[in-house]
Amino acid sequence: MKKTLLVKAHSRIGMKFMPFGGEHVPNIGVEEGSDAVLDPHFLNTIQRKTDFDLIEYVFSNPDTVDSEKYYAVVAEETNTLAQKITKALDSGTYEKLIMVGGDHGTACASVLAVLRFFKDKKVGLVDFDSHGDIHLLGTSPSGNFHGMWLRPFLDSFDESHIKNIIDVQLPTDRCLYIGNMITETEEERFIQEHDIQTITSENILSDKQAVSEKIKSFCDSVDVIHLTFDIDVFKKDIVSATGTPNPDGFDEEMVALCMNAVLGSQKLFSMDVVEVNPKKDNPEKTIDMAQKVILGVLENRV
Repeated sequence: MKKTLLVKAHSRIGMKFMPFGGEHVPNIGVEEGSDAVLDPHFLNTIQRKTDFDLIEYVFSNPDTVDSEKYYAVVAEETNTLAQKITKALDSGTYEKLIMVGGDHGTACASVLAVLRFFKDKKVGLVDFDSHGDIHLLGTSPSGNFHGMWLRPFLDSFDESHIKNIIDVQLPTDRCLYIGNMITETEEERFIQEHDIQTITSENILSDKQAVSEKIKSFCDSVDVIHLTFDIDVFKKDIVSATGTPNPDGFDEEMVALCMNAVLGSQKLFSMDVVEVNPKKDNPEKTIDMAQKVILGVLENRV
């Protein structure tokens, strides 16, 4: 019987510099998100659903990294974690991969690992998020990696250390954004220019069936799905213990509709859950929502 590979990615490495707008501190505490979500009680719950092995990886504290070496460190540590994940997957032991971060920049490692592992298959990325995370270094308002981690997979990238580790690509037609995204000019331009598919709450309220069919069509077009789930896709009054809560985020029903459409494809192999910050006020509900998402994937129904 195959197992699930769980990964705890302890990381705030995606935020070295002062954020652009909103937060006045770089989301201190998000590096403890994986411990808060995958706590002993929840691991026992998972054990009743599936056998699992657990990998833990600790990224550098960005406060201790020289600014001149920041992207080199991000690249080296991202590649190291990706190699650990790919090596584990190569054993043939696992039928599912679930990584819990950490800031969203950690997803670069899991996506890199999955694309390498399935190098001969068409991998689709479904991104539940309130942000695009597709800046170039040259267009990023802050220079923080968590706002640009996806771009190197989709396009040529303008930072050599990051560019050099991305040896696999993700065509833009294999990327689907789900969420009420707050995007900046370059991100909006890139999404429109490359006709990247998006689903918003307006789409859901207008025609739920059409949304489900759009997700099904996307899933039908690929062989394997990696789902990256930023907890800030939920609206702020549901999820507040995260770096940049979205007052206009999705409600639980919207997320469930979209998640179940993905799960119904039977093609979901791997996922990330990121940006849970247990050091924020009242983190219990945010942690609970992250755990519900993970259980939904394990039970194939949210």
